[in-house]
Amino acid sequence: MRTLAGEAGRSARDVSNGVAELRDGIAQVADAISAGEERLLETSRVAGEARTTLERLGLSISHTLELVSESASARAQHVGGIASLRDRLSALSAEKDKWASGFAEIEGAINEQVSAVDELSAARQQLLQLTQQLQTTATQIRDTTESSD
Repeated sequence: MRTLAGEAGRSARDVSNGVAELRDGIAQVADAISAGEERLLETSRVAGEARTTLERLGLSISHTLELVSESASARAQHVGGIASLRDRLSALSAEKDKWASGFAEIEGAINEQVSAVDELSAARQQLLQLTQQLQTTATQIRDTTESSD
């Protein structure tokens, strides 16, 4: 009986040590998730600012194209130079559209990463619950072992 109680006590200590190691691991995962969330939020903020800047640039280019078009009709003698300028502005507008598309892709990727972090957070919560259950079980085993002595 004493041998069995001794083995049960060692098992309870082993489980308790395992729970402590699991808790440490979970804490490290939680820290990594928090750091990842902060980086994602910062990246999302920067992408949003870049998108806003591109939108403003697009409006400026559109306005400039309108002015150039108005100027072109008013000044027929400068048609060649104005047409060249309009072509360059159109090319810039096309580049702006490419950049906007790229930022939309980045924004989509960020949203996917945020979803992944949310899933990791949910998994972390489940691990914490399992850890608490393991600790409760270990405590019950230890209490049962100690009361048997």
